[in-house]
Amino acid sequence: MKKIIFVLIMLGIAGFHPADAQISLSVSGGSGISSIPERFGNAHVSFLSSYAVTPLLDLGLSVGFQYFVPERFANQYTNVIPITLEARYRLQNEGVRPYAQLEVGVAQVDWKYREHTLYPIDFFEFMPDMDYSRRHKEWFPMISLGVGAFLPLSDQLSLDLGLRLGVIGGGATSDETLIYGRVPETVSAIHRNADGWNYLRLVVGIRADL
Repeated sequence: MKKIIFVLIMLGIAGFHPADAQISLSVSGGSGISSIPERFGNAHVSFLSSYAVTPLLDLGLSVGFQYFVPERFANQYTNVIPITLEARYRLQNEGVRPYAQLEVGVAQVDWKYREHTLYPIDFFEFMPDMDYSRRHKEWFPMISLGVGAFLPLSDQLSLDLGLRLGVIGGGATSDETLIYGRVPETVSAIHRNADGWNYLRLVVGIRADL
C-alpha cells in the first residue's frame, strides 16, 4: 500500500502543471543539524515538479524523506515524509541564478523514543521502572525557508546549491517520563523533553528544465 501511495504522489507531482508552461523536475539531497534532543544529524532526499508562473517565479509540489540520526541510542529514530507546496523566486534568469524559496505543507513524523516510568513508594519517594521504547506516527504542519543558486551545466540541466531552514510542529520527543499517582494506573504527570522543532541543512541537487 505504501508503494502504491508513493507512486500516485509521484504521478501527481509529474502532472502538476499547465500544458503550455515551462516545466522543471528536480531531485536533491543533503545533510545538516536539527534541534531534536539526541538526534542532531540528519539526511534527506526530495523530488520536486514545478512550473514557471512568470519568467522568474516557479510554483511546485514536492515530496521527500528525512532521516534524523540518533546520537547515542541505535534503536531510536525519527523519520519524516514532507509533502509541500513550494514557491521559488529567482533573481535573474541567465547564468548563475540566485533564488529564495518558501515551502508550506505537512509532514508525517514517525519516531521511536524512550519512555521511563516512576511509581510512588510513599508520598516523597518514587521507584523507577525499566525503560521502554515507544513508537508514534502523526501528521504535523511544517514551513521551510531557503536560499541558493542554480549553476548551469547545460541548456537544460543545472546544479542546485542551497541552504534550508525548516520548522515542524511536533514529533521531536526522544525521551518521556510518566509519573504515576497514588491511584493505580493513573498518570499524574508526563514530562517530555521537546515537541516542535527545527532543522538546518545544506542541499545539493540537479534541476532539469523540460
